[in-house]
Amino acid sequence: MKKLFTTFAALALSVVMLSAQSSDKKEGFNLSVQGGLSISKSENTFVYPDFKETGKLFKGHVGLAAGYDFSDKFGLRLSVSYSGNPGALNSRESGDNYYPYKFNSVNVFTDAILNFNTQERSFSPKLYAGVGGAHSFKFKQEFTGVPTGVAKEQWNDMKSSYTTFGFRFGFIAQYDFNEVVGVFADLCGEAYTDKYNGLTKAKGSEDTGFPFDMRGLLSVGVIFHF
Repeated sequence: MKKLFTTFAALALSVVMLSAQSSDKKEGFNLSVQGGLSISKSENTFVYPDFKETGKLFKGHVGLAAGYDFSDKFGLRLSVSYSGNPGALNSRESGDNYYPYKFNSVNVFTDAILNFNTQERSFSPKLYAGVGGAHSFKFKQEFTGVPTGVAKEQWNDMKSSYTTFGFRFGFIAQYDFNEVVGVFADLCGEAYTDKYNGLTKAKGSEDTGFPFDMRGLLSVGVIFHF
């Protein structure tokens, strides 16, 4: 994670130098870096608050995005982020035991962005929708002992990685200091097809599960126009 922050910081500084001579224009490329916290809603995550460990549902993420503004109202961006994620094995059909685990993911999205700033003001409220996917990997148990019941079946059947489809919606509050640099806050909700967290309905389980693995993300970042 520290290496990613260092890489992103170096890229950001490079963009500042390249953008120093940029002129004010409504169309053009942009590059942004951001980071923040995410919280997950998927199979069995209810056990975290049940066992008084709600704080472990929050994980960090960092991201890099390249975009293009076609006008003062519409733009596109391609984003790549790296994130930690929480998960848990079946508890209710496994002796009500607590089987938390964690995993990492690389999340890629293409977003269509609608800008509601129509008067060339510094503050820009934006809405966006995107499609993409994620690659989940590095599943690591955070429980001790050997799982029992359905939890044992889930853990034994889990593969080393999964690739899933995703879609998302979000809101951006952006403030541009000038034509080169700005800051923003990004609030986003993401949904992934089952297996994002490595789990699906286990054979013989009474739990139908939720059809999507969900994430809520809050980020802050810096954007550079050039």
